[in-house]
Amino acid sequence: MGNNICSCTTKFLEKRPETKEQKEKRLKKTYGNIPLQEVVIYKVMPTLGLAIEGGINSSQMFPRVFAIQPNGSTFYSKTDLKVGNILLEVNGTCLVGLQHSEVAANIANAFLDESQDYLTFLVTEDGWQPKTSSI
Repeated sequence: MGNNICSCTTKFLEKRPETKEQKEKRLKKTYGNIPLQEVVIYKVMPTLGLAIEGGINSSQMFPRVFAIQPNGSTFYSKTDLKVGNILLEVNGTCLVGLQHSEVAANIANAFLDESQDYLTFLVTEDGWQPKTSSI
């Protein structure tokens, strides 16, 4: 198992939802001072249509978008997700510090989860690197 540096899903399960300011502070503390963007992909097709590369066990340490395939949900959602974007979270689950297979499994499980009709990715642009002090 990879050494996940984030505690995105367990640390912040409080009685009250996070305010926007609390969320921004948490994300800055977790990832450092980098540009962050939330991208929503609606499950409008039977496949996600997203190819990824990277992971802690590869030369590309951070998972990133390798290709957006036509006829997949990512393509039809018409989002700002771009090839090269670094994937930090999917549905609040941190992807930084995971092996490639773990990243792929987390994304696949989020896509297959029938309790939501969309996925939310937290991404940063190519060229930026999240804080890695805990990896």
